[in-house]
Amino acid sequence: GVQTCALPILKVEIPKPRINNVIVKFNGKQALENFELVEIKKAVKGLIGKDFSIDLTKAAKKVQKIGQYSWVHLYNNSGNIFVTIEKREPFVAINADIMRLVTKDGVVYGKASSKQQKVFPKIYGIFSEKKSKFAFNSDLSIKVNSNESKNIKEAVELYRLGRIKGLDISTINYQPYRGFL
Repeated sequence: GVQTCALPILKVEIPKPRINNVIVKFNGKQALENFELVEIKKAVKGLIGKDFSIDLTKAAKKVQKIGQYSWVHLYNNSGNIFVTIEKREPFVAINADIMRLVTKDGVVYGKASSKQQKVFPKIYGIFSEKKSKFAFNSDLSIKVNSNESKNIKEAVELYRLGRIKGLDISTINYQPYRGFL
């Protein structure tokens, strides 16, 4: 004959990993706006898989696109996703394919709003008028060549020194072979 053996079926519950919270912090002088906090949390939570896994690199890239931050760092600690962000601080505007923003370090990024275009001094002439397409770095800043970078940094420094001297500079013009006017 055939022998059979019946064993009781054991049901073992293995707890699923959970993402408890998304905690957003910022470094630098500029605080995050409420809408940015909401968008950042939504972007990160939207990438949490059914198995509660998350690709932190993909999440960081998605967050980077929300606010043109200088850097974004994400890490998972016991089910809490920590997002640390540093906002870029605009210092001047520059005429490129559109009016863009520039940091004190000469990093060109984003799009200057109409309000920012009225507030910040504007730099003209750095980019060739023929240049209408710009490539982006991984942090979504604009790729510039070494000559453009040097000229942008000089224009930023001119504005900074002018402010120290009490000059009200609203426009900085650059002409190839002639320099700043």
